[in-house]
Amino acid sequence: MSRMVRTVIEMLALAVGLVGGYLYLGELGRGWLFWLLALGVVVVVIGWHGRRRLKRWARRLGR
Repeated sequence: MSRMVRTVIEMLALAVGLVGGYLYLGELGRGWLFWLLALGVVVVVIGWHGRRRLKRWARRLGR
């Protein structure tokens, strides 16, 4: 499976999960919890990509 196809599938799964979570937690009156969890997802994704970039930069500097 190509990297682009995998990325598209992951983004669609994330979107479906976020929309489902928003609707479910909205019905429970816990909209704030959805936004807190969504913010957590954003922080994890940014941290994951940042860590990969730092590793790449460290390898380039080590050469």
